[in-house]
Amino acid sequence: MKSSGVSPAAAARSLCAADDEKMASGKATEIEEDFPKLTAQEEQSLVGADSSLFGFHGLQEDGARTKALLMKAVSCYDGLILKAEGKVDPDIFCRLGHFNLLLEDYPKALSAYQRYFSLQSDYWKNAAFLYGLGMVYFHYSAFQWAIKAFQEVLYIDPTFSRAKEIHLRLGLMFKVNTDYESSVKHFQLALIDSNLCTLSKAESKYLSAKEAYESLLQSQDLPAQVKATTLQQLGWMHHTVEQLREKDAKGCYAIQCLQKSLEADPNSGQSWYLLGSVLYQQQNQPMDALQAYICAVQLDHSHAAAWMDLGTLYESCGQLQDAMKCYINATRSKACLNSAALAQRIKLLQVEPLPPTSRPVVRCCLVV
Repeated sequence: MKSSGVSPAAAARSLCAADDEKMASGKATEIEEDFPKLTAQEEQSLVGADSSLFGFHGLQEDGARTKALLMKAVSCYDGLILKAEGKVDPDIFCRLGHFNLLLEDYPKALSAYQRYFSLQSDYWKNAAFLYGLGMVYFHYSAFQWAIKAFQEVLYIDPTFSRAKEIHLRLGLMFKVNTDYESSVKHFQLALIDSNLCTLSKAESKYLSAKEAYESLLQSQDLPAQVKATTLQQLGWMHHTVEQLREKDAKGCYAIQCLQKSLEADPNSGQSWYLLGSVLYQQQNQPMDALQAYICAVQLDHSHAAAWMDLGTLYESCGQLQDAMKCYINATRSKACLNSAALAQRIKLLQVEPLPPTSRPVVRCCLVV
């Protein structure tokens, strides 16, 4: 595994040619005056400061001092890059990405990581880089890219020090993507890992996430798919995150976001399913929820969760035959994780007498 082990001192040596030329001419530049220089002790303190410290450095007793040192290092590296006039060791950008990540300056971290990615041909050997990039993607809910980055970390370094952090985030992302089998696998791997984890602390800033999503929606010429996904995520956050749900007790804002998401992408089975869940769980509108679940399974026949919830609603209405058909369809999906329990439920329904329906009959095209 390759690590970005370049220190500020080494970075300075790689750029010394430009400095020597300026000193020889006896001209001090404004860049040299504006940017600080790190002492030997500070350089030594930054050895090993990479993405693996994310979420942990702030827990140290000298957290404030570490933050000040990181800010100084970022300023120093910015000055070195400016003086280099384009001739920069790629590892400098990787280190700069790490420092900005530790400072939770995600835009600058992403920019630095992208520069390293474009300059370093064997970037894929650098586990710390891939982990840091994955953390930035995870922050922006770019799950497709975050999953890829985290999986590459585990591939090149199965014993990576923050493997538990990776497994927890992979579990959450696969859950959002309704890949429940993969989600459970990674949660189980995280469970048997005895290392500390900072997920709950580092990623609990839901209000900041809400503001970021709402700010993104103000962007002009936002692609329809991006708009739909953003509204879907925003609506679901208001339904599932307690501190947001308390302010939206009736689910009105959550429903509004999900409905707007469907206006942007009416063919999203996931958005129909989430809308049904909010209507049923938060607004107690089972018939409206039923219609939403029907749309979900018609658009995505392999959506196990939608089939299961649709079956539950049919069962509550006394439509046991329709409920059984839904449960059967759920068990046929690769995403179904409780096939045994559903099979048992189907057997019980088969021997129960059919009660009169307590609500209007609503059906969809049930394939069995």
